[in-house]
Amino acid sequence: VSGIAPETSEAAFKEKFSLGAAPSLSVSSSTVGTGTQVRVLLNGEAYYTFYAVVRGDLSGNGKIDTLDLLYLRDYLLKTRDLNSVYSRAADIDANGKVDTLDLLKLRDALLKIYTISQEA
Repeated sequence: VSGIAPETSEAAFKEKFSLGAAPSLSVSSSTVGTGTQVRVLLNGEAYYTFYAVVRGDLSGNGKIDTLDLLYLRDYLLKTRDLNSVYSRAADIDANGKVDTLDLLKLRDALLKIYTISQEA
């Protein structure tokens, strides 16, 4: 699931869902970051599991910070692997590929001269 703003709390994340009376959500972390496991529970049993994607959050801590910049640099230098959830978070400009333009846009976001869109 994507479209999650950085530093979104578990409570704020759950508020965005309207599941009706029976289903509930289980979130694996108090702050929702890339890779956070979200389970839809029906009668207490896992009905569906998905993973959060926060574009720009490659470390999974729910924030966009210099650690993410280092992870992206290392990925581009082929010294770090990213699984599919984290590669989606690394695609800063959402063009379907992770490249040096994403690194530059992430740097600019840290300098507060670029805003990373969390939309699809």
